[in-house]
Amino acid sequence: MRLCFSGHFFVKAYYAENEECFLDAHISSFKFFGGVPKRTIFDNAKVAVSEGLGAYVTKETKRYCELKAHYQFAATYCNPRSGNEKGLVENLVGYVRRNAMVPMPKVDSLDELNATLESYCQGYIEHSIASRTGTVGENFSIEKRVLLPLPLYHYSPEKLLYPEVSAYSLITFQTNKYSVPTDYCGKEVCLKAGPSEIRVYHKNEMIANHERNYGKNHRTYDIGHYIKLLEAKPRAIFNAAPVRQYVPKDVLQMYASKHGGQKLLLAYLKESNGLKETPDITVIPTQLNLYDQLIQEVNS
Repeated sequence: MRLCFSGHFFVKAYYAENEECFLDAHISSFKFFGGVPKRTIFDNAKVAVSEGLGAYVTKETKRYCELKAHYQFAATYCNPRSGNEKGLVENLVGYVRRNAMVPMPKVDSLDELNATLESYCQGYIEHSIASRTGTVGENFSIEKRVLLPLPLYHYSPEKLLYPEVSAYSLITFQTNKYSVPTDYCGKEVCLKAGPSEIRVYHKNEMIANHERNYGKNHRTYDIGHYIKLLEAKPRAIFNAAPVRQYVPKDVLQMYASKHGGQKLLLAYLKESNGLKETPDITVIPTQLNLYDQLIQEVNS
């Protein structure tokens, strides 16, 4: 996103161009600028436009309408094959690639990459654009005065679904499966899918949190969700899919070769998930014949 008067811009990387990422990109831009432009100039991507093109857009997507209403901005759409109508942004793509991405940043995550990009965007205020008077920062200080104020609460870009937890303690979202604690098998839960995160709630309590997988037909397990089940069925521990995904193969083989390896592996899984061993409880059997003695004493 780039502001027309100052030329100040904000850039963020995503794994996909879906509705959640598209909405989050707007919100992140507004937060970065500390305000909302009264009007945006935009192309005709399907995440925003469901019917029509350019000046003849007749229908916007439901959630983009909600976003516009929440932040109170209007949208103008470019005509097909008319990149000149939004040249500031078209040129920005190449500019960021050549300057912010050369040499290629060495990062370990998308969040780290975005922190690098945001830092570059912040430094751009010192830049002077040819044919314009003053720096980007000086002009932005003027432009910011006419931006709409940010709302008290930001719009939630997450996709909302209500799946039922399977017998394997999994929920499905776009062909991929994610685990939840085994206590919720067969129950309906609330799934919130964001650009990079999957969160699962039951009665307003978050019960699971996963990094979103953009592949197909993958299963993502949290081993902590299966500790109770493994305690009840320890013989299955070496073949359980969550364990095999969580524990490296050589570590599994090491525990399998040890005497009492099942119990040792379970203790290792508990410790790695911050759980303590449950102390053994001694149950004293009830002697029911004592009740007969008490009744006889009362009757006598």
